[in-house]
Amino acid sequence: MPITLLILSLFLLFYAVFYFLQSTLRGAIYYPTTLHNVELMLKIADLKPNQNIADIGSGDGRIVIACAKQNIYATGYEINPLLVFLSRYKIRNAKLEKYAKIKWESFWKIDFKNFDAVFIYGIPYIMNELENKLKQELKPESKIISNIFKFPNWKPKYSLEDKVHLYILKNKKATART
Repeated sequence: MPITLLILSLFLLFYAVFYFLQSTLRGAIYYPTTLHNVELMLKIADLKPNQNIADIGSGDGRIVIACAKQNIYATGYEINPLLVFLSRYKIRNAKLEKYAKIKWESFWKIDFKNFDAVFIYGIPYIMNELENKLKQELKPESKIISNIFKFPNWKPKYSLEDKVHLYILKNKKATART
């Protein structure tokens, strides 16, 4: 019994420290996208098989897995190691390794140039900086699909149920306004 209590205590300590540091890493706390919003996001994205998408702050991998089931190459970026483990387990269990992968990495450190679309469930305080990063790195006509939160300077091309917003990057110098 004492070893179980020690392991549980260490786990809780690790988790508390991780969430305390998460604000320094400029990320949002884990709050899963509802299955309804996952459906809306995929509908509004209108992606085709063999396209490449990124899910930044991929959480439990539900968007990555949903895309992989449609033969879309999906890469999730997640900084929470427990969620990375859970996502990878779910991908292996569903036998989707050909199309889905999760990287234990901050999306602030990656380059988005090879992606056709980016999915985000951000938080308001990162949206301005993320908008600038995506504008600089994504190729023209890339799609950005945001759950709930809007970008401060872009006007969505479409919004569904005022929950899911689609932006299409026109070019690197212009904004994603339509």
